[in-house]
Amino acid sequence: MSNVEVYKMLKVMIVLMLLPSLSYALDIKERSDLRFSDLSGRDLSSAHLNQSDLSEADLRGVNLSGAYLRSAWLVNANLEGASLAGADLTMADLSGANLSNADLSRAKLREAKLSGACLINANLTLTDCTEASMNDVDLTDAEMSGTRFFRTDLTAAVFSRAALNHANFVGAHLSWADLSNGRFENSQFSRAELYGANLSGAQLRGSDFTRSYMMRAKLTGADMRYASIDYADLTEADLRNADLTGCKMRYADLSGANLAGADVSEVTLDSIKVTGINLSGANLNKVFLFNIDLRDVDMRGVQIKKADMDTVFLTNSNLAGAVLTDVKMHMVEMTNVDLTGASLRGLECDEFTLRSLKKARLNRTVLDERLKSEIEG
Repeated sequence: MSNVEVYKMLKVMIVLMLLPSLSYALDIKERSDLRFSDLSGRDLSSAHLNQSDLSEADLRGVNLSGAYLRSAWLVNANLEGASLAGADLTMADLSGANLSNADLSRAKLREAKLSGACLINANLTLTDCTEASMNDVDLTDAEMSGTRFFRTDLTAAVFSRAALNHANFVGAHLSWADLSNGRFENSQFSRAELYGANLSGAQLRGSDFTRSYMMRAKLTGADMRYASIDYADLTEADLRNADLTGCKMRYADLSGANLAGADVSEVTLDSIKVTGINLSGANLNKVFLFNIDLRDVDMRGVQIKKADMDTVFLTNSNLAGAVLTDVKMHMVEMTNVDLTGASLRGLECDEFTLRSLKKARLNRTVLDERLKSEIEG
């Protein structure tokens, strides 16, 4: 048998092998009723399935890349390991679907329904989820760099350990969501709702939370270096041991927030609300505190070095064991401040501050010679 004949025979065999899948693919069209169908492993790339019903279908490992699935029903469908890269799922219903390990990169999920869907370890890189309903979805370990969640409902969603650098959450609903230990560097959260959300241990460096609602959010140990929380509401938020170095927080509301052990270095605290805040053990090096009412605040063991304080009210606050070094103080009210065991060195105080400092509790307080002579004089 010649090489040409062998080649022709191989071509015929390949065509015969592919005929079943090709013929099946030909039956796939828009508005098809494919409920409970077994399409696992099929190549349906670029297929037109708009308004088709694939509810409860077995779509494991299916190739739907570039497919058209606008307004399609995929309720409780099994899409584990499927490829939906670049697919158009606008207004599709994927409620309860299994999308674990699926590739949804660059897919369109605008106004889609994914309530309760499983997206564990899925790839949503550059996916558009604008105004989608994604409450209670599980996105654990998912890759979502550059994903767009503009005004998306992500209430109680799970993002644990997910990677979402440069993601867009502007106006998103993330109340009670779990974003713990996730990577969200340089992401947009402005005007997002994060009431009671868990962001403990999250990487949030350079992210924008301007005017966001973060009441009672958990941010323990979070990395928020150089992030912006200008005008944000962090009432009763838990920021213990968080790194807020260089963070922008003008006019933020931190009433009742817990910043015990937090690093707030190189921050401008301008006109923020801090009623009932906890700053015990916090690091406030190189900060600028302006027009702040810190009366009756727990600041035990706080570290304030090379800082500027202008128009700050500390009346009745507890600074026992605090360390204040090389701090410029102008119009700082310190009447009845507890400075027991504190260390005050290199302070530059105006006359008003010095007069009020004399009314502070200075039991066992360590003073440098110049400050000691100024107080005694």
